[in-house]
Amino acid sequence: MSLPEVLMAALVLVCSASASLQLWASGQSWQQGAELRRREHEGQEAQLLALQGRLAQLAGLPLAVDCEAAAAALVQQLAAEQPGLRRRGQGVVLELSGSDGSRRERWYDPAAYGLCAAEGGDGQG
Repeated sequence: MSLPEVLMAALVLVCSASASLQLWASGQSWQQGAELRRREHEGQEAQLLALQGRLAQLAGLPLAVDCEAAAAALVQQLAAEQPGLRRRGQGVVLELSGSDGSRRERWYDPAAYGLCAAEGGDGQG
């Protein structure tokens, strides 16, 4: 084998090794990003479940007669625990933002948890 052939073979080897290394590094970077997004998603899901659990604890204890007033009272009561909690109409929405700009929101209805008394009353005063 002559010197130019050896140099060409070495060049091909180096180029293929470099390309393989770049592909491997790219795959690792993508995997780390996916893992970060998965953990963030799990954290958001934990926040959503925590609010749902808190609402379940309050279930059956009317906060107001009107569902809009109950939603306002609910936001006021839970704002410190859930900073992304906002009132929307007769319900409340928990809004969560991810580091990658993604947004998740879940709407909760106070009437579904019995937090607002039925309109028309139950026959009592």
